[in-house]
Amino acid sequence: MQQSASHFVGEHDFRNFCKLDLEHVKSFRRRILDFQVKEMQPAGTDGRALYALHVKGTAFLWHQVGLASPTMLLRAVALAAAQLHTILCCRLQYY
Repeated sequence: MQQSASHFVGEHDFRNFCKLDLEHVKSFRRRILDFQVKEMQPAGTDGRALYALHVKGTAFLWHQVGLASPTMLLRAVALAAAQLHTILCCRLQYY
């Protein structure tokens, strides 16, 4: 997930990660200085872990972090699935 979070660092147009308020917001460009994913509680017997997101930026849009977080998580899951698929395909070639 940290790899996914690192893609948000820098100056980007976050219009797809906020509630649009065209009346009050003139620019959707925001600068994220740091985005860290910290494991707060390791996975238990149920396989669930607790993570905290530490986001530092110069300014934020309404719901920006709340909408970016699930996107980051979905990207991390997709990357893990792709890696698993690659591992399985490589192993199947050897059998």
